[in-house]
Amino acid sequence: MTTAQDLSNEIKKDRSREFITMVKPCGPICNLDCTYCYYLEKKSLFKKGEHFRMQKDVLHSYVKNVIESSDFELVQFVWHGGEPTLMGIKFFKEVLEIQKRIAEEQDVEKKIVNIIQTNGVLLDDEWCKFLYENKFWVGLSLDGPKLLHDASRRYKNGYSTHRDVIKGFKNLLEVGINPDILCTLNSTNADHPAEIYNYFKSLGANWLQFLPIVARDSNGSLKKESVKPEQYGYFLNTVFDIWVRNDVETIIVQAFVESLLAHSNKPASLCINAETCGNALVVEHDGSVYSCDHFVNNEHLLGNISNDKLIDMIQSDFQEEFGNAKKDRLSDDCLSCEFLNLCRGGCPKDRKKLGSSYVIVHEVGRNGARDGVHELCIGLKQYFVHTGPIFKRMVELAKLNLPVSTVSKELKGSESALSKEVKAKRRQK
Repeated sequence: MTTAQDLSNEIKKDRSREFITMVKPCGPICNLDCTYCYYLEKKSLFKKGEHFRMQKDVLHSYVKNVIESSDFELVQFVWHGGEPTLMGIKFFKEVLEIQKRIAEEQDVEKKIVNIIQTNGVLLDDEWCKFLYENKFWVGLSLDGPKLLHDASRRYKNGYSTHRDVIKGFKNLLEVGINPDILCTLNSTNADHPAEIYNYFKSLGANWLQFLPIVARDSNGSLKKESVKPEQYGYFLNTVFDIWVRNDVETIIVQAFVESLLAHSNKPASLCINAETCGNALVVEHDGSVYSCDHFVNNEHLLGNISNDKLIDMIQSDFQEEFGNAKKDRLSDDCLSCEFLNLCRGGCPKDRKKLGSSYVIVHEVGRNGARDGVHELCIGLKQYFVHTGPIFKRMVELAKLNLPVSTVSKELKGSESALSKEVKAKRRQK
């Protein structure tokens, strides 16, 4: 089992040209209607009657472009959506054939990895066998036990999806795939941290991501689905307290990995925790390339995979400025904050008073304008204060070549000693 410290040791120091692409082979088409989804509305970017399905010539251009543009031994293809399994297994068989053919033509010695992010409802035996045999990494969206999951993630007809997702999860386990669980934190489920964490633990999940929902309406106001700052801090702290005492060696929680990396002065593995961003592009079904999954709009259209090189798009002045705006527009409060190295201001889309377009942000930014603080700033500070001393101790243990899980024994030992002391004092009274 890979531990958090193992992960920190594997992070590359030179990430200057590393990038990933989230490709959406069926665009914003999905078989679910999640209340907080931000991508279904992207249909408006395309002409009426659009067939949201990546064609073979676009697929070929995409694969060729990614392999040619990557300087790293590991080449990642992240299949996203919408819901990518709607493309069917036949499409992904074509993906594998094209990847193999292009790699052979270019005589490249690179490890190609396919990652698929799915809602899981179509993962039958055939799908799971295919994913396992072809070594796909799988991310599965699941928001907790039935009532909490179904509160936000239902079929378009309103029916529950939880049973089908769990069936897909168990099918994955049966073939030997333990997926990365992606759990969104919203105003409904964020009040139940222990219940959700222990539920995932009971399922046998060993890699968890908790993604806070910060959603705005057309006027820029936060939607009711958005997690509240205090909720977020409470959730992370509660889960951390359970995890650090019991599961450091057996369960990886992405948020805690990122905190450990930051306390170890190592580069972040996620863009939201990095000083700058812009290295995660989106490729739509028609080959259009955008700056970021949260900025798929006409203002952030970088080019098309069939005509433009990925490496040129990611190194363009526009994209560089887009990525640097993350640090250049930090508020004075952020710049003076003792937790800046842990937070980096968070994702720009989640900052207060953020402009609707980074084109506007860039123009104003040259005059020294700043974003507001992160919408979840209060909750993040609660988390940093609560967990900081323990993460620092984990770093000390790693430097001593001791397992970071040693901190679990230390915590239990000190708490046991304190409990005995309290009991002794009560007896004296």
